[in-house]
This record gives sequence, structure tokens and C-alpha cells, in this order.
Amino acid sequence: LQKNKFIKKNHFSNTLMFIGRIIIDKGINELIEAIKLVKKQDKSINFIFLGKFDKNNPKSMNEKTFNNFIKDYNIDHFDFTENIDFFYQNSDAIILPTYREGTPRVLLEAMSRGINVLCSNTIGCNHIISNNHNGIMFLKKNINDLANKIIEYKNLSTNKKIELAVNA
Repeated sequence: LQKNKFIKKNHFSNTLMFIGRIIIDKGINELIEAIKLVKKQDKSINFIFLGKFDKNNPKSMNEKTFNNFIKDYNIDHFDFTENIDFFYQNSDAIILPTYREGTPRVLLEAMSRGINVLCSNTIGCNHIISNNHNGIMFLKKNINDLANKIIEYKNLSTNKKIELAVNA
């Protein structure tokens, strides 16, 4: 079994995915607000959240608020799984609006598979992402910039999306 197998894409489905704990420091609040803005402009972009709540973490997002959001905006949410390849194969890009990271494993795994990355320009992320070369960066804690980068990514040509994935 080859781990982190590169997934060559020639077609993009406009599906973006967040992978991580559902906590404030991962930028969940900003991502939710950005998705609300994006959905007003373009309902063809789909979002998946893959992760669980960290009930012992004081920065965990309110579960009821999150569940109302995913219901109201028709967002898919799944707990962590060992079969992550299924989700990578059915997503165009990973979004990580984190406030701070070490070196984000989720970005390294996505990039090694040829999955595009949108992430905040913060410590950890900006050590491995070169904006518009192997990923797309947006301003940390900036809802409007995040929403704009999601729309910009969706509107990139297929060739540019492939170029980003190959560069990663």
C-alpha cells in the first residue's frame, strides 16, 4: 500500500475541505463566515469538514452553533477517518485558516497527494507554501480575504490548478 499517493486530476468539482479539530484556533469561525459570503456569490462551491470537536479544549467551537451552520448551508461534516483517501479523491483543495501551526501535517499530506492548498499566511504554513506557486495564501483572521481567495481559486483555470498541485 503506497501512502500519500499522488492523485492526478484533470477535472475539478469545486469541493473544498477543512481537515482538523473543530476549534477556534484553527480558524473555524472565520471559515464559517467566509463560507456564508461565498455561498451568497456562488452556490456551486461545496465544502466538507472532516474533524471532531475537542470537548476538553476551551477553544472548542460550540457544537450546536456549528451543527446549525452545516444544516443551514448544506455543508458535509464527517468525523476523522482512517479512509482519508476517499475524501482527498473527492476534494479539490484543503482550506486551513489556522492562527498558528508548527508544520501542518494536513498540508504536507494534501500536497504530497496533489491536492491544492489554501491556507492562512501564518507561521508554519508560510514555511511550506509559496503563494500562487504551490498553494494560495490569505490573511490570517481576515474573513473577506479568505472568501475572496476561495472564489479566486474556484475561478482558476484547470491548468493553473494542475500547476499548483504539481508544484506542491
